[in-house]
Formats: sequence, C-alpha cells, structure tokens
Amino acid sequence: MGAVRALNPATGQVAWEYRLFSPLGLDCFRRLGIWCLGHDEGQAFALQASTGKLLLAIQAGGVAHSNPMTYLSDGKQAGGVGWECFVLFGLE
Repeated sequence: MGAVRALNPATGQVAWEYRLFSPLGLDCFRRLGIWCLGHDEGQAFALQASTGKLLLAIQAGGVAHSNPMTYLSDGKQAGGVGWECFVLFGLE
C-alpha cells in the first residue's frame, strides 16, 4: 500500500524504507531520534529515525486520523494521539 521512507538529503537516495500495508492515518512526529506514526489498521508504532527499525508497535484500536500532540509532564516530554480512544505515551 505504501511506505515510510527516509531520504539522504545530500544524494536524494533512499536511506531506509518501512513498508506499510495500510495508509498512514495521522501525521508523524520525531523526538529523540524516534518517528511516531499510526495507520488505518489502528496500529501505533515507533521507528528508529536513523535506521527505520521498528521499536514499538501497539494495537490502539480504531482508525488513526488525527495529529499528534506533545506536552511537558514533570519536566519530561510526553505525547498523545487520538484514535477512537486517546493513546498516551512518554518520550525520554
């Protein structure tokens, strides 16, 4: 169905690719070298920004069609994404 791809800005070559079987349903964001994304099958996942390696995948339930948000909690960055429920996670 598609892929998340990282391009080398100096050469324009694909540095890595993570294949998807469902369209992305929300905007992704990057923090501390990790890309956080979600797709239409209800899965939230995190990829290592430098390699594209899958670090985390959870079934969040429902379709992901929203923008992520981040905020500070006790001096640490946390984030959330809206599905049919609201998924919270921390980034350290």
